[in-house]
Parts: sequence; structure tokens; C-alpha cells
Amino acid sequence: FSRCAVLLYVLLFASGSWYVTHRKKKPGGAESGNSGLTPLKNSNYDFIQPSIVVTEPSDKRFIQKVLCHIEENIADSEFGVHELADKMCLTRYQLYRRINNITHISIVEFIKVVRLKRAAQLLSQESENISEVAFQVGFNDLSYFSKCFKQQFGVSPARFLAEQEQVL
Repeated sequence: FSRCAVLLYVLLFASGSWYVTHRKKKPGGAESGNSGLTPLKNSNYDFIQPSIVVTEPSDKRFIQKVLCHIEENIADSEFGVHELADKMCLTRYQLYRRINNITHISIVEFIKVVRLKRAAQLLSQESENISEVAFQVGFNDLSYFSKCFKQQFGVSPARFLAEQEQVL
């Protein structure tokens, strides 16, 4: 697979997971706080799982292009909405609107989710330490990375890494 195809796959997971997470109901009728993801094989923690996401071919191409630009600049902590909009030849408002219409999350959140999903992949596939992975995906602050990672996956990066090592 090409890098862009893999990134498209990750994005579809992220947007589908967000949709599932925000559409599930708790027994009391409240929205579920679950991450909406399915666990890795032999793991107790949620990870990437494909979901049914209906998108137009033009939306898929657009998201694939966005993901390619994010992936090309993933280690650059300064890469954000303004830089992505410039690369996509769109205004920030146009980019926000298009991403929000497709994924139902803001572009800032979208970039963060892509970075965190890549971090989870790196932690589960390689033997690098958490701080190296955090820097590789554009987080300069390790405590902020840990906070975001825990919000996304429900577990700290250290615990996630320990669980992944047990699986292997």
C-alpha cells in the first residue's frame, strides 16, 4: 500500500470511530464516552477498527490529499491549520468547513487525531520509547502528548506500550 492509502484508511477509522462514539447511547440515554474503537488482538485497549463510513469519491480524494500533507509534515510541531490550508490551496474557513462536513470534527482535532493514531501505530509496531514517538508525530510537550493520548485511547502511552509488549 502507498503511504496515502494507509493514511486514508486511518482517517476513515478516526471519522467512523468518532461517529460511532457520538451516536452510541448509554443505558440512561446519555451519549457514550467510549472511544468507539475495537481492541487490538489480545489487547485490553481500544485501537483502530474500520467502521461503516459513507463518503463520496470526491470526499475520499480530498481526505486522502489532506492525510498525505499531514503525514508529510507529521513531525513538524508547527504544522497546523494555516499550513495545511496553504498546501491545499484553500482558505482556513474552506478547509474547516470541508473537513467538518466530512468528519464532523474540527480541522485542529482532525490533525491531532491523525497524529495520535500514528503514535499508537508506532508504539505498537516499533520498540521506540514514548518521547521519541511523541516527537516523531509533532508533539513537543510529552505531558500534553500523554494527556491527549489518554483522552483518545483511554489509557496512558506507557500503559498502552506495556500492553502491546505483553501481546508480542
